[in-house]
Amino acid sequence: MASVRTQSRRRRQSITVIALLAAILLTILAIVAVMYGLLTRPRTPDWQALGPASVLLAAGPQRAEAEAQVVYVTNGAEGPLVLNARDPYRGCVVAWVAAEQHFVDPCYGSRYAADGGYLSGPSPRSLDRFAAQLNGDTVELNLNQPIAGQNRP
Repeated sequence: MASVRTQSRRRRQSITVIALLAAILLTILAIVAVMYGLLTRPRTPDWQALGPASVLLAAGPQRAEAEAQVVYVTNGAEGPLVLNARDPYRGCVVAWVAAEQHFVDPCYGSRYAADGGYLSGPSPRSLDRFAAQLNGDTVELNLNQPIAGQNRP
């Protein structure tokens, strides 16, 4: 009787070990599949057309979107300036307040100048930017080249 129980227990243990090894193998295969998908997905092209300069560089910062990335485009000292519209403090999308001539974070109250420079509030730095250039009458930006804003004083 004892040997039958021992054999039954060994069988259950063997089945448990096999099931555990199968689960580990499936987990490893799933991780490999996800990593393969991440590593082989198409990359964002370097320079993307954002829109016509005659519209985007008109009076005041203009809101635009590229690959679900909200940005503001304005005239900079050396050409177009493309600001990340997400506040660096908590990621809320800032709004341009034309009457006050600055950006406001509606969630936490940080304020930024028209060039994205820090004015006030809890944000640790000015608005981040993206590399931008003019190509004829088209403003182009490079989402692969984010430029962190300057730390606040």
